[in-house]
Amino acid sequence: TRKALDKILRDYGVDGQIGLESDFRAFMAKLIEVFMEVHRVLRPDGTCWINMGDSYTGGARRRIILQAQAANRWPLGGHFIAEITGNLAAIPVSGDTSPSFAVRGIQPLPTNLLAGSGTSAITVRGTPADSIVRAGDGMAWGTAQVHIPLFDIGRGFDTLPIFFGRVRATPFVDAAWAFLPPANMARYTGGTWSTGAELLVNWEAGYALPGTLRFGVGHEFLQQSTAWWLLLGI
Repeated sequence: TRKALDKILRDYGVDGQIGLESDFRAFMAKLIEVFMEVHRVLRPDGTCWINMGDSYTGGARRRIILQAQAANRWPLGGHFIAEITGNLAAIPVSGDTSPSFAVRGIQPLPTNLLAGSGTSAITVRGTPADSIVRAGDGMAWGTAQVHIPLFDIGRGFDTLPIFFGRVRATPFVDAAWAFLPPANMARYTGGTWSTGAELLVNWEAGYALPGTLRFGVGHEFLQQSTAWWLLLGI
């Protein structure tokens, strides 16, 4: 039973206790060991329940994130717009063996988490989505790009309630630098950069639901990899 239930206390002060591991993989390994024994003694018609309290992200090991961001846009001739963004984030003492930030490519799902590990994905376009090229508990990253209007489709389909609007091209340069490596991950620190272009099409469905169709290709120079992506945003 959990003592001091009204305070939701999860640290029992006992060596070998389960629930305050610094790495979620170690926590899962202990749970598997316990429930293998539960499975061994449980009757075929029996059931087992577990009440999970979150100490990994919200309890005694809550992490302090230092973060800064800057962005600016400049109008150029011909309705061109130049844009530069920069970000800096660091977790000085994370207590984890997995990195807090990792450089990845365009993700197929709208999430910034990697397999529930608590690692935030920093996008460098052109990097393969299934590989990590740089990682650490600190990350500086940014983008320089130019938005170039091409034309306005300004029409829809007779049978479908979809209307296509402006089309623009965006050449870009992405860069990231990882630092503060966790244990045994020093080889993942350092920088990488990529360059490429995206084609964006604005659309609207049912005269009420706007969205963007993005097609892009980029080349990342650390692994000399090239990737393309097609995303539908709402």
